[in-house]
Amino acid sequence: MTSAPRTHAIPFRLVLFMPLIGLIAWLFGSLIGACPGLAQDRSHAFVPLGALERVQGEVTVLRGETAIAAKNGDEIARGDTLSTAAESRLLLVFNDGTRLTLGERAEAFIEYFVYNPIKKKGAAFVDIVKGAFRFTSGRIREFSDKRIEVRAGSLIFAAEGSDFWGGPIDDAYAFFLISGRLEVRNDAGMVILHKKRLGSTIAKPGLAPDVPEHWNKDRVNQAVATIAFK
Repeated sequence: MTSAPRTHAIPFRLVLFMPLIGLIAWLFGSLIGACPGLAQDRSHAFVPLGALERVQGEVTVLRGETAIAAKNGDEIARGDTLSTAAESRLLLVFNDGTRLTLGERAEAFIEYFVYNPIKKKGAAFVDIVKGAFRFTSGRIREFSDKRIEVRAGSLIFAAEGSDFWGGPIDDAYAFFLISGRLEVRNDAGMVILHKKRLGSTIAKPGLAPDVPEHWNKDRVNQAVATIAFK
């Protein structure tokens, strides 16, 4: 007579304790997720968005609470703050070829940058805290799904396909278009630059940009000199 096949029954006591075991596992998982010391926080992984192609003088990268003396070839990530000292310059080239140049005593915060050629979408947000700069859109401008903004104080530059300069000049804040098309706005008004060498000035903080006008060669050279390398 053959015996019945044996079954691996779960003991009754274990069945009673299974909900408690699940609760303990859930609490332990939540604790690990909440404590950086118990699990690695992948959100802070270093993801290069571009690199410094050219550095002149004293340039600093502030990453978190760490200040790094920058040099040519250094990679830049989201959340980095770039600053230049007197007589200093930097050129940052993003992964798509977008270029950001800073003049002396300038500071910029790299808030966000995404370039996805497979999905053909991208976004870039850069805060110019102070100083003169030049921004040139790269291949990201070719995407229909894109948003590129440069902010300088209360000003917002919609730079989806443009090359432009901005910064202090003649005791005012000014900007001019090198190529493409540029929309500039603040709470007081908006202007659109659609021709090469069209520029505008904000006489005092809080005022709307002046009506755009064509900049002559001397004024253009004066502006470009603020971000030119020696």
